[in-house]
Amino acid sequence: MPEKKSKASKRRGRREAQASADAEDSKFQDDNRIETEIDGEARAEMQTLHRPIRRFYEDARAASLKAAHGPFPSLWMELGAWPAWRAVKKAFLKHEDMGTWPDGSGTPAP
Repeated sequence: MPEKKSKASKRRGRREAQASADAEDSKFQDDNRIETEIDGEARAEMQTLHRPIRRFYEDARAASLKAAHGPFPSLWMELGAWPAWRAVKKAFLKHEDMGTWPDGSGTPAP
């Protein structure tokens, strides 16, 4: 004969199921928070770097970049959709660290 569950056992089962569902919701919310934070950091980086990279990009010594990637976006919000963003940012950071330009001019930093 099947054993009948007590009311306390049923309540405990419902609480455990609810706790499991809450844990899943919490994990989903944590993942969303992390994605939102990463997106916020990327936006802040684009906003901060837009003007310095634009000056670098418009310099005659970076003409090879401009020829390869076209005009630089006029607004920082457009950087994320610009296909050349990562390559140009990498060239800019290399210039900042090493002192060299895409055309090969400049003296590498010691």
